[in-house]
Amino acid sequence: MLKDMIFFADMKKLPYMLDTIMQEVTQYVSDKKLLNRLKLCCEEILANIIDYAYTEKQGNIYVSCEYFADKHSLQFVFADEGTPYDPLAQKCTVDLEAGIEERPIGGLGIFLYTTIMDKVEYKYMSQKNHLILEKNLPREVLVKPRKKIAILMESDFYEPEIEYYSNCFNDAGFEVHFLSRLWGNDSLTFHGHEERKAFQCSESFEFIEDRELREYAAVIIPAGYTADRLRYTEDINKLPPACVFLQRCFHDKHMLKGIICHGAWLMAPIHELVKGRKMVVHNNLLGDAQLMGIDYVDEDVVVDADLVSARSGGEHQAFAQKIIALLKTEQ
Repeated sequence: MLKDMIFFADMKKLPYMLDTIMQEVTQYVSDKKLLNRLKLCCEEILANIIDYAYTEKQGNIYVSCEYFADKHSLQFVFADEGTPYDPLAQKCTVDLEAGIEERPIGGLGIFLYTTIMDKVEYKYMSQKNHLILEKNLPREVLVKPRKKIAILMESDFYEPEIEYYSNCFNDAGFEVHFLSRLWGNDSLTFHGHEERKAFQCSESFEFIEDRELREYAAVIIPAGYTADRLRYTEDINKLPPACVFLQRCFHDKHMLKGIICHGAWLMAPIHELVKGRKMVVHNNLLGDAQLMGIDYVDEDVVVDADLVSARSGGEHQAFAQKIIALLKTEQ
């Protein structure tokens, strides 16, 4: 969800409104032609609200934008507290070939945004007019590829795996970020399972905003007992924070999700996200996979769309290289 915006309905404020809205939109859209069209739509809608919604009183314009990763679409909502008015109730057909003096007054703005957008609807809710518009975003108009990879961390990690990830993803041109729950600390030191090697982690997944999360190309739940430690919750009526974070990641179909070895443990509280998905897990977790509804595949590395899984920590190199290859294919 992009931030909600509230503007005072004043024509002098129109340039500021447009700049603010487009700063949000450019987080997703890189195509200049489409950006100009979206800006033109926003300008027409804002101008109409300013001119007609508040003829007898002053008021605000409420704007929100949201990117739906599953549909690859951007949704705009424009709301005002003026007199109920459905701009879509009138049929607007504009003859663009006719001279200006021959065209009927009004309707061009409505024709414009109903033509440019893929879906437009009007609703009157909570004593507000709501104009809701959606634009589908093909991959070629999206912002350039993401460059970050998140690796969840806790103690009892598998040292060779973590050391390999630190190097191979960087060598492939990605930023590696090790994320954990820091419990209010600036950093925590975790220790490996086999050799008790120390690893300092200073980034938390609990406070990553949606805007920053969209910069990640992949998130990985590593091997070892990391997943078991991360699925702890002090309130049994609430999901573990790591699972809440993964829910956000799984909602984004553009982000690869990697689960290796015992990493599948962390999916147990949110098993609906992997139910019916093709995966491999550690041999010790076959019963867990059945209970979670996973479609188990007896291979070392398995790919199911945006989900990559590996049997054990011993496959960490093949697992990482498969993720890199998939990410490179998308760029």
